[in-house]
Amino acid sequence: MRQKKSQVTSAFDVQNLTQQEIVEDTQMSEKPLEKMLDRDLSIVMAKEEITLTSEALPKVINYSTKLCSRCFPSTPKPSDVAIIVSYMHIIEMVDAIEVLVSSACVNPAKLQLRSAFEGFLNLQYLIKDDTERRADVYFYFHAGEKLAAYLKYLSYKQEFADRRDGIRSASIYSEDMLPPLDFSGTETLVSELSIALSDVKYKSIMSELFVLGKRHLKWYQLYNGPKNLRELSRYLNCEMEYDLIYGYLSKTVHASNLLSRFTSTHDKEMLFLPLRETSEVNSIKELSITILLRATKEMINYFREDEYDSFAMWYASEIRVPLMKHRIEKAK
Repeated sequence: MRQKKSQVTSAFDVQNLTQQEIVEDTQMSEKPLEKMLDRDLSIVMAKEEITLTSEALPKVINYSTKLCSRCFPSTPKPSDVAIIVSYMHIIEMVDAIEVLVSSACVNPAKLQLRSAFEGFLNLQYLIKDDTERRADVYFYFHAGEKLAAYLKYLSYKQEFADRRDGIRSASIYSEDMLPPLDFSGTETLVSELSIALSDVKYKSIMSELFVLGKRHLKWYQLYNGPKNLRELSRYLNCEMEYDLIYGYLSKTVHASNLLSRFTSTHDKEMLFLPLRETSEVNSIKELSITILLRATKEMINYFREDEYDSFAMWYASEIRVPLMKHRIEKAK
């Protein structure tokens, strides 16, 4: 995406740091190199960009949390729980985006935005059709993934203990990345999950998995479901969003967006962009608002149809009109 002039001029050449800056960097290690990371300036620059969207995003998050509580039936079915938990995941990711962007951490917010988009696809797929069976598959897969994680965790129990003993006896800094791990209670969790997954209601799912005979399946693939996320997006009429958003966000997740760290001057000099670079702040916030609003609309249509008109009025007055005015002002 296009960088603004203010951000391009804040780019720097690592090789041309002054001797004073290098000395200060080695003598004052508790402070960052300001040309690379100026926290205060980045926050100021971000606030200049997002005055109106910064008001809209918390409003949408707050509305969503209240709607979520109203969606819980007095006696919820497993499908109700699956849908509401998926919605809560989207709210949580968008709330994290609001926190990150408020501190000018725009690029890291793409991880949460991609997760929110995937959560939105899950939510839509659960609601669209065959909801009860899809909810059972959803729970079975998530419980199965948790069980596999616990078993993997336990498989390293002895190796981890041996490694920690070696670290304690070493006299120099260790490169071990793992913090102290607590294995207590893990065997109990494995037993409980194993019992839950053997429930007779999952017999059809187990048979379907046996027939498919594939590893690394996604939950939505069962019962002739979409084969991958692109097909899921197409099935949900979100293929354009997948093409334009998902791949763009995935580059940050997979650390393959290295060229975004550079810019160039008019004489083709290559410069580093600083950390907390804010040129994409508005697009990230507006995408977050859109995803959460669309998920909210799905929830209202499924659980609270009688609230749709009041939601539409709230959206028009509190979100859409202010944002449109903001875009018009920015375009002048």
